[in-house]
Amino acid sequence: MAWLRCMRSPVLSKHTIFIQRAASQCRRCIATSPQPTYDPSTAASAHEDMPELQPFARVSPMDPVSNIKMIHYTLASDASPRRRQIEARRVRAQKEWVRFWTLHNRDYALKLEALKAQYPPKGEVPPDTMTHFYQEHMATTRADHRRFNAWWIGENFGMLAASFKCWFTDRIPERKEPGFFGSH
Repeated sequence: MAWLRCMRSPVLSKHTIFIQRAASQCRRCIATSPQPTYDPSTAASAHEDMPELQPFARVSPMDPVSNIKMIHYTLASDASPRRRQIEARRVRAQKEWVRFWTLHNRDYALKLEALKAQYPPKGEVPPDTMTHFYQEHMATTRADHRRFNAWWIGENFGMLAASFKCWFTDRIPERKEPGFFGSH
């Protein structure tokens, strides 16, 4: 009868099985880890001693409003001041990203609830009205989205340039001195 049970179970691809195993491994690591994730933006100073953290990033649960999973990056205790500044900048950018989408999604949800209130008793909006509502919402938020996307692209390329500069200076011992590229 065991072969009959196998016949009824869905056949999963190797890729799907790999993803499922990796996800369960990640959940197990996060759940059993006693070490906190370091947030460089809350450090008292750039030279504050930190516990040695795990060598992989951790992902938080999904935010119910912004629909974003925050990534908590780790930082080694021997990280250079430049690396600490880059990590602090990354945390600030990620918080701004979550803030923008939280406000956007909250605004959309409030407008949608107001629209649904106009169609009692079920609150079901006709498809044509919903299409018009969504087009109108996107038209009114287009300028904000463009401004945000320009900032987001600039911030990412800025962090990429700073990371390359940090990588370059950390690889050459005589160039680790502060001030080689200006202030850290």
